[in-house]
Amino acid sequence: FQLSSEDLKDLASGLFKAKIYNEAAQLLDQYIERFPDASVQMHFRLAGMLLEIQRRPRYALRILEKISVEALDEDLANLHKKMLRAAHRLIDEGVMELDGRAWS
Repeated sequence: FQLSSEDLKDLASGLFKAKIYNEAAQLLDQYIERFPDASVQMHFRLAGMLLEIQRRPRYALRILEKISVEALDEDLANLHKKMLRAAHRLIDEGVMELDGRAWS
């Protein structure tokens, strides 16, 4: 059984609002994998969560690299650049993370 794109998005958003971040991140990642053409917003949401809450800059970079910057409007392109800088800054500061998708 798999949730529809809207149900998956709604559940991930609800978990995020409830501050259940690990589960929200898993669902956002699942959404991106299942609906790659409709997931730019989810890419940004997951990358933001990885940077600001989970402090996983390398995984955030992998998510951000999946975004086609050429297709973004100016505001989203600027957000993309800002998030890339934030990820590189965390890496430069020595933030360590484990490889993979472990959400704990």
